[in-house]
Amino acid sequence: MNKESQQLNNLHIYQEAIECLDEAISINPKYENAWINKGIALHKIKKFKDAIFFYDQALSQYINPLTLRLKADSLFELGNENEAKQSYLFALEKRSKEKDYIQKQLEKF
Repeated sequence: MNKESQQLNNLHIYQEAIECLDEAISINPKYENAWINKGIALHKIKKFKDAIFFYDQALSQYINPLTLRLKADSLFELGNENEAKQSYLFALEKRSKEKDYIQKQLEKF
């Protein structure tokens, strides 16, 4: 499979995942993992602003260091360095297990 067809295949997989996650959210809007996973799928297809919305929905239910880190990654991709830095630091404050990764990201600022 060439690179273009692999990208299309990945896009199709993520789009299917998004549709399933939409259904899960409509059934149970308090299902935090559905919000997080939809954010991840949107991030993978480079819809960073949309991903942040879904991370925020998950964070409104539970402050999770992983979700904070994921949100920071999307903010970083958008060039929102100050907000990304705050989110990375908050993830560390909440005892993130990804200290090395976050420190490497913070060094980019």
